[in-house]
Amino acid sequence: MSMKFAAFSCMTPDWTAEQVCIKLKELGYDGVEWTVGYQNALWDKTKEWHLSEINIEEEATKLKELCKKYNLKICSLATRVSCKEPERFERVVKAATILDCSMLRVNVPRYDLKTNYSNLYKDTIESLKKIEKICKTYKVRGLLEIHMGTIIPSPSAVMRIAEKFNPEYIGVTFDPGNMVHEGYERWQMGIEILGKYLSHVHVKNCGWFFKKVKGKKKWVCEPMSLKDGFANYEEIIQGLKNVGYNGWISFEDFRGGYCSYPVGITTEEKLKEDLLYLKKMV
Repeated sequence: MSMKFAAFSCMTPDWTAEQVCIKLKELGYDGVEWTVGYQNALWDKTKEWHLSEINIEEEATKLKELCKKYNLKICSLATRVSCKEPERFERVVKAATILDCSMLRVNVPRYDLKTNYSNLYKDTIESLKKIEKICKTYKVRGLLEIHMGTIIPSPSAVMRIAEKFNPEYIGVTFDPGNMVHEGYERWQMGIEILGKYLSHVHVKNCGWFFKKVKGKKKWVCEPMSLKDGFANYEEIIQGLKNVGYNGWISFEDFRGGYCSYPVGITTEEKLKEDLLYLKKMV
């Protein structure tokens, strides 16, 4: 088996679910990672995109048929559900089983300087015990995404939590782009630290710039191309190969704007460029 390519539909906010499927199929993608419960769809501000939590099981059935029509696998669901919301999480898990999707994101607390990390850590462990039970019941895996601003911004930080659980039911999404913002560790070392918990990979890139913002100069981290950003994808892909990773690579290129109509580059241009760049390495 080899690595498979998907697009996280968060980078396609200007496309309906069917438009996402049509374009991904045309461009040569293997699958899609769907957003769940993202509000204010650009094509209809009254709707959630791309999988609505309203009547979620009915929505999932429709989405399954759509993906089947275009022969696209559903690699993961990216929810906005907190680990402190087990009932809500279980509803999304039920939808995941309808979609034949075995992985979905569950979110951990942010670190806001107000609550001591030790307390956040303990609360998260207790919350994830309930999440793990749900995952075990439905035979799915909850994904902890390495993400800036949270208590898991690096491979080392996420493993302090993940290692308390069975990797069959709690895994990790490796996200180098987020680690450019916060949590950088050598790419291959980070991959090795995750070990058997490495379940999914998000792909984007960023860089730091010293620029004027609202009249004051400050350092800001902004989206860049996979080739030009700080994250070294040659080292990342080689690191994934070295550990035998053969799972999903999911693109979430936010050049041109986050969850908005992209400016200066189209969604299709990003998807085409990113896939061509990474396929050469894989």
